[in-house]
Amino acid sequence: MPSEESDHGSKISELLEPLVEAVKKIGLAKIILAVILIALAMWFISLPKPGALSITVSELDGTQPIEGALVSLQWPDGQLIGDAFTSVTDSSGLVSFTNVPTQRNIMVSVEATGQFDLSVQDITLQSGEGKTQVVKLAKTSKLTLSPASLTGAVSEACVKEASVIVTNNGDSNIDAVFVGDGALQNAVSSDAKTVTGGSSQNLTVLLDVSKSGKKKGQVLTGEMRVKGTNKKINLNLQVSEPPKIDVSPSSITCPAGRTLCAQIVTVKNNGDTTLTGLKIQAASTITSVLENSDVERYYLTDSIPPGGEAKFGVRITPSTPTIGVITITADCYSRQIDVQAG
Repeated sequence: MPSEESDHGSKISELLEPLVEAVKKIGLAKIILAVILIALAMWFISLPKPGALSITVSELDGTQPIEGALVSLQWPDGQLIGDAFTSVTDSSGLVSFTNVPTQRNIMVSVEATGQFDLSVQDITLQSGEGKTQVVKLAKTSKLTLSPASLTGAVSEACVKEASVIVTNNGDSNIDAVFVGDGALQNAVSSDAKTVTGGSSQNLTVLLDVSKSGKKKGQVLTGEMRVKGTNKKINLNLQVSEPPKIDVSPSSITCPAGRTLCAQIVTVKNNGDTTLTGLKIQAASTITSVLENSDVERYYLTDSIPPGGEAKFGVRITPSTPTIGVITITADCYSRQIDVQAG
């Protein structure tokens, strides 16, 4: 009785017989050549196909196209890919390249000498891909900013005020206003001032933490720049709870008939972080009845540590009935004291 193994062997032989006959008819050499040709065709199909790249060049923080900018495609070592991969932008700020190498990292170099800073960006096209790359050029400027960075703590509901000195070391006038990048794009604003060549201006910059998306316990990092330039201030701020401040008294009233009214106001910090940037300002409606047209400051500093306090004095000569306010401000804090004399 035949074994199972012999039955399997017979079946395999029956299956191979047509293949053997085909090899005899076609020839082994032709079959090998066909296999090689098929392999070569598959390899060729798998090769990366060239791509197309269009570059649009415009001003940073604006839409104005830059005509005549020199655009070059380079290898990562800075070598030009080829003579066909350098050109200048047209009146729309556009330049286009075909047969661009794909599936490899290349560098896009854009230069507009004299007016704008050099820009170098890396890009990788997929096989056969067509892509448009937008390049924003920063204006060349000789500005220095002080401070160079902002650190410390800030409340998540805070609009932090920072005083920044902008110095123009060049000859041309610069219109300076601050903007934010990334997550700070809508969180930064400032006044605008013209900084003439060789001079400095003090700008007040406001940072609205609530628009940054950062919450208590997180760190707010990013940059704020002079609009149109790469001159920036780095931010690294720990987001904390809102300030806990007690002000007493909450209002001041001078009885009628008094020739002089004096009051000491105490500002106490009950929070966990130092209160900074403390300022006292009297409203214009009551400055005429404040002695020397101002509030007097006793033991008043520009910061109060946790658990600490600061004091200032108010003297009012109630010659006429007057109602106004004294405003106490600090970083992420504002409070008003009502003043009534009469």
